[in-house]
Amino acid sequence: MAKVIEKTSIYKIFLKGLLAILPLFITIYLVVKLGKWFESTFGVILRWILPVNWYIPGMGVVLGVILILLMGLIIQVWFVRKTWKWIESFLEKIPLVKEIYGSLKQLAQYLGGTQKSSSNQVVMVTMGDPDTRLLGLVTRSDFSDAPEGMGNNETVAVYLPWSYQVGGFTVYIPRSKIKPINMKTEEALRWAITGAVSAKEPDISEKEETEPKETREGDKNK
Repeated sequence: MAKVIEKTSIYKIFLKGLLAILPLFITIYLVVKLGKWFESTFGVILRWILPVNWYIPGMGVVLGVILILLMGLIIQVWFVRKTWKWIESFLEKIPLVKEIYGSLKQLAQYLGGTQKSSSNQVVMVTMGDPDTRLLGLVTRSDFSDAPEGMGNNETVAVYLPWSYQVGGFTVYIPRSKIKPINMKTEEALRWAITGAVSAKEPDISEKEETEPKETREGDKNK
């Protein structure tokens, strides 16, 4: 029995360590992949421009970061915004490309908080049983420009993300079925995607306080 308990404890410790270090490894992996792409793309340009032996490994990454920062600055200039909108309008006329680009753009704007909308709200959605609720994100509350029959003044569109996978579905429900909660979009997505595993675990002392006194005394007697 003691060996079984010991194996279970080791498994739990290993699992906790894995869950703690996995997000860090994935983040580092994505950053490294992005850095390698910058280096392979912009490094070739720098080697072609700079004199021989002037290039230092890593300059491609630096150039990539600088270009992104410059893009963020110049996109605020009037004629650059006009040119960028013209490029976007051209992309939106290409079949398949417009669906992919448009969806990714809207998702990035929504998650980044750059989308000008008053509907960026985390809510709990009541589905069927009043005690059964789902965590969701309001994506639209104004249906004045939507096709007839899709919604009215009392309708909201709520995106319900799935747990442990990328995806979800959107429901169109009455406002009375949702309850706004004080939570950031990033935190709500983390809760939904991890199945609420991101919630803070109770402290051991708190667990002991909530445990029935008879149970603790019985364990001591054993």
